[in-house]
Amino acid sequence: MSPELKNFINENIDLINENSEESWESLYSILLAINEAGLVGEFTKVVLDSRINDPAFILRFVPWGYLAQTEIIKYNIPYGVVKLNGSSFLECAKLESISIPETVAHIYMSAFESCTRLKNVVLPESLKKLYAYAFKNCRNLQSINIPKKLIAIETATFYNSGLKSIVLPDFIETLGDRAFSSCKLLEYVELQGLPSNYIGENIFTDCPRLEKIICKFNYTPELEKLRENSD
Repeated sequence: MSPELKNFINENIDLINENSEESWESLYSILLAINEAGLVGEFTKVVLDSRINDPAFILRFVPWGYLAQTEIIKYNIPYGVVKLNGSSFLECAKLESISIPETVAHIYMSAFESCTRLKNVVLPESLKKLYAYAFKNCRNLQSINIPKKLIAIETATFYNSGLKSIVLPDFIETLGDRAFSSCKLLEYVELQGLPSNYIGENIFTDCPRLEKIICKFNYTPELEKLRENSD
């Protein structure tokens, strides 16, 4: 353990040992602040992983850049995690399998971006939001479920992924710009409802195999915008 990390732990030991949401939010801010010093990765491995099975120490979230650019092949996110922060598994080129527990509600920006060996992902029904670029450039991602309570798929979430089909639930509120753009293998899209808050631009552009969008509701002007956003 580096002297810098030892000093960080000693200075923040009370915060680290606490188990409240507010403490974890504060700790996350500290982690971001020391990221430029290159301590985040070392901190998460030494402190979090070593105590993950301690019942008194519940990991509230997967920190920013947690395992980014590592050579992991399989990973089970612990039960109790409520959010995967930005770039958590960014560019893990060998990652083939990820298990996400039913406690996760948010998957933040670029969490799995460029995980090119991921093929199938099961999202928990607890999930509420998929943030920008979460699965961007996951070229071998062939299937993923969209939970019924999901309310937002943001900008370029699945851009250039390998998805072949997608079913969007009727509770979704936001469908961001280029959400499914450049999905070269996408053939089937089913809409069980229209986004009630925001419909982005170019959602299905450059999807050469997508010939039609199946709708489970009557025609609306908003639907026409979606169709215009597809090739």
